[in-house]
Amino acid sequence: MTAWWKGLISSFRYACEGVGFALRTQRNMRIHFLSGFSLIVLMLILPFTFVQLAMLFACMALVICMELMNTAVEQMIDLVQPSPHPLAKAAKDTAAAAVLVAAVFAVCTGGLIVIPVWLELHTEAETVWKWMVTSVPGILFLVGNGYVMMHQLAWFQAKYEPKQEDSN
Repeated sequence: MTAWWKGLISSFRYACEGVGFALRTQRNMRIHFLSGFSLIVLMLILPFTFVQLAMLFACMALVICMELMNTAVEQMIDLVQPSPHPLAKAAKDTAAAAVLVAAVFAVCTGGLIVIPVWLELHTEAETVWKWMVTSVPGILFLVGNGYVMMHQLAWFQAKYEPKQEDSN
């Protein structure tokens, strides 16, 4: 094997180690992967067009990429500035906000794509089995993504909500 191939294989191995690190250490990355998995299951069940599939994959990849970048930024800041600093906080918060914007975009885009396909298939359902196959995964997808969005928004609100001092 040539040095070029060995270097390429090493690059892929390092990238996989980065994804593994993010999955092991970042709760939100695990949530994004779970949402992505549920989306892939939904993609296998519902009759999406090629363009719709491409948009759904792009949204999924965008959120995961932003979470990976957020993890990299946080780790680098922790390495360079281990003690609390206002600029370090601002950088971490800005990176987290980028993930939040990507997640909101993905859920909105996914909803605009998934809901009409699901409703169309649901209204055309002729048998109970077809209705079950189309409605249960659809409801799970919508509830799961709603949970992720509420989780992200609650985290964002808790992070920026002013701390109340105890009056005692």
